Amino acid sequence: MPDPAVAAWAILAAVIFVGYMLIAFVLYRGKIATLGKRTFYLYSAVYAGIEVVGFGLLFLGLRFFEHDSRSAGIDLSELLSSALVAVAYIMVLTALKKLPYIREVLEALKVPLLDPIPKQSSELLEKGRAPSP
Repeated sequence: MPDPAVAAWAILAAVIFVGYMLIAFVLYRGKIATLGKRTFYLYSAVYAGIEVVGFGLLFLGLRFFEHDSRSAGIDLSELLSSALVAVAYIMVLTALKKLPYIREVLEALKVPLLDPIPKQSSELLEKGRAPSP
């Protein structure tokens, strides 16, 4: 049976990868025409892959560190748990930094939003004028 922590990490890595691909698609969709679809998706996949591999290596390093310390008579399972919580916290902060783009991602995917802002109202708000009743 696979280690539950490894299975959870694999699911989290897949979510990170798909999320970065969606964000890259929304942010750089105007460059698809100049780069070409294949090159664009390759760059996006490489960028997302670097993120996933980086966090994965950190996770594996912590697991090996825990194993080595246990053989030395030190139990570092609490340190590992704390480190994984810190990594999750950093990932949440990274996602929150990209929060303004989440609305664009949802609109690009045609996901209905709970409080859609009419386009005319949002354009007027950007210009600093209130919409007329």
